Amino acid sequence: MARKQVNVETLPQLTSMFDECGWAAVSSDVNWFSFHGTLRSMRERVRSSFPEYPGVYAMVNAQGHVVYVGMSKQLPKRLQTYFSSTTKRKKESWIRRTAVGFLWQPFPHPLLARLRERELIRRFRPMINVQGHPVQMKVGYIVATQQTAESFQMVTEIPKQHAGIWGPVPVNQLTKSAVEELNIQFGLRDCPKRTAMYFNGDKQAPDTVPITCMRAELKTCLAPCLGSCTEGKYQRAFKSAKSFLSGRSQKVFSQIEEEMTKVALNRQFELAARLRDRTKGFRYVNDHLRRFHDWSSRANFIYPVQCELSQAELWVIVVRGIIVDVVPTPKETEDRTQVASMIETSRKQLSGESAKRNVSEPGDFEAARILFRWFQKESDETQKQFSLTQALKRLNANKRKAS
Repeated sequence: MARKQVNVETLPQLTSMFDECGWAAVSSDVNWFSFHGTLRSMRERVRSSFPEYPGVYAMVNAQGHVVYVGMSKQLPKRLQTYFSSTTKRKKESWIRRTAVGFLWQPFPHPLLARLRERELIRRFRPMINVQGHPVQMKVGYIVATQQTAESFQMVTEIPKQHAGIWGPVPVNQLTKSAVEELNIQFGLRDCPKRTAMYFNGDKQAPDTVPITCMRAELKTCLAPCLGSCTEGKYQRAFKSAKSFLSGRSQKVFSQIEEEMTKVALNRQFELAARLRDRTKGFRYVNDHLRRFHDWSSRANFIYPVQCELSQAELWVIVVRGIIVDVVPTPKETEDRTQVASMIETSRKQLSGESAKRNVSEPGDFEAARILFRWFQKESDETQKQFSLTQALKRLNANKRKAS
């Protein structure tokens, strides 16, 4: 029986979408491989015509839809598994039967191929892929609200105005609860923004303010709306909470544990359980922030790699854990000027006050995690990195030599 073929009108459009890449210097031609013949003949075609390079591929069905995206450090070795006759390759055989061919593109380095794979998964959202979908993991940010008496909220989009922002972190019940408990731990408000604040000693405060806040009665809030604290006292509590999120005040955990032991001895088991859950949530958020947020805030460097396609050296320019661009190592004066300008622009962005200075955008989160894991796994590769400042010195030194 004849195998179905992809729509000839769909293929050029699909190829064009597949070919779109932000790194023009490392982009290579996209090729099409059609499924026809026996499994053995298709293995032979892959073995004889595919280069031994890293790369990405996308399985396409007869309707012209991408059903699966993958990558490999050695394309032919991986692609041959889809035409295996052994029963051990059930997943690959199923994917092959779903598709009528695949698009493939060699890439100069395994790390770049991995990042390219995730980019294509986000673009096409293939139904068979499990990891890498933008809907697979929701991420958000812990934001310090910019208002008279600041507090913390969990949001999914970076606000234009804020008094501090940490993340991204996974959005789930544990992180949401942890942010709520953060306000309680430090006595910060969680009431609506429209609630008027009357600090103790404020000349504009009324003589008597009716108690309408349950948290004020339970003494879990400093209650700035009732004049129960001075503005200075509230700001000290807020700064302590910011220090905790920034990893500079770990004594909070010991304080909670001491309180938990105390209330347990008094047989207040429900309160002890709540304190236990608070510690669990705080540790979960803290682990995410320390592993990724702190690393990405310092991840501003040049990572030189060798292009496996041309054997030339490439500069991977990383700012806040995100690859800004991949360029050939600049040698000519014009190239050095362009790269220096790009690095200077990135440095200005880092020293600014925008939200981009503090965190990664949601779409960049997965790419930054891949980069983070790459240097965790390939620890020796960190020795190759050099800072943006060092890169500028090299470029300027070469300029002076050229002149």
